[in-house]
Amino acid sequence: MRGCFWHSHNCKFSRIPKTNKLFWTDKLRRNVIRDKKNDRLLRNSGWKSIIVWECQVTSKKRFEKTKGRILKRMIKYKKIIEEKAVE
Repeated sequence: MRGCFWHSHNCKFSRIPKTNKLFWTDKLRRNVIRDKKNDRLLRNSGWKSIIVWECQVTSKKRFEKTKGRILKRMIKYKKIIEEKAVE
C-alpha cells in the first residue's frame, strides 16, 4: 500500500505543501526513484507485485472495487504459474 502523498500519486491526496516546496519536491522525487528501483528489484527476483494506492481504499465502495481487482490479478498470476509448472 502506497500513501498518495509520500509516493507522489497523481490524485487529490498528493499535493506538494506550499511551504518549503524545494524540500518536499526533492524528498518526494527521491521516494519515487526508490519505489521504481525496489519494484524493479522485486520483478528481477521473480516477484509479482500489486500496487495499491491510498486513494483506492478511501471508502468501502472503493475498497471493495480494489479488493476485486487484486483478487482477479492474483487468480491470473496463479494460472500463469500453474501453466508454467505443467510445461
